[in-house]
Amino acid sequence: MPSATYDKTVASIFDAVLDEQLTPVALKAAAEYVGAAGAAYLLVNKLTSQVSSLARWGCSNGSVRDYLTHYGKIDPFRPIQEKAASGSLARLTERLPQSVLRRDEWYNDYALPAGVCDILGAKLHESPSHLVIVGLYRTVGDANPESWDMASVQALMPSLRSAASLHLGLIDIGYQSAIVRGRLDHLTAGDFHPSKRPDCRDEPGGGAHSAHWGRIDDPQRANLRAPQL
Repeated sequence: MPSATYDKTVASIFDAVLDEQLTPVALKAAAEYVGAAGAAYLLVNKLTSQVSSLARWGCSNGSVRDYLTHYGKIDPFRPIQEKAASGSLARLTERLPQSVLRRDEWYNDYALPAGVCDILGAKLHESPSHLVIVGLYRTVGDANPESWDMASVQALMPSLRSAASLHLGLIDIGYQSAIVRGRLDHLTAGDFHPSKRPDCRDEPGGGAHSAHWGRIDDPQRANLRAPQL
């Protein structure tokens, strides 16, 4: 990918940390950069082991509410990603064979009807109270078994992880008014500013398209308008 495309994608990702209304733009940019049919971003409350919020763009048309209230609790791929090291990529159909998926309620009653047949996912970052997961979708009917450009995925991963770290940092330090119409008004000089994004490329380790996001009540987020990447 041209460097300009990479830079624009990274800018979209960090902009979404500051303004949740830009979440669909960020997910669209990330999905298109890596060649995925869609993308999702999950915030998980580690204290309750429940998905607090889900943001999506692309091929999946499944109900966000249904995922938050039911299917997220029985999603067999989520615990696999949660237990993996941050930044470690996992592919749904490699971790869960067809013999298992054919009998799985989440896969047959939610993922497939929503238009998703495979997912490349990773835990991006975790704090004492939360963790975040990104998923890249392969759509039902896609004849290409390798829907993602892995070089592009690997190139984008450090930026995704850095943005997720910032997101969880804002949640866990309890900013109540730090995010105001896309601005970080209460961070001191020297803290993160979108015009001073680091060059994350050098950081170690570290049917119709639609956009959806939703959340369920989370006591730790009650006083914070937290962003979603």
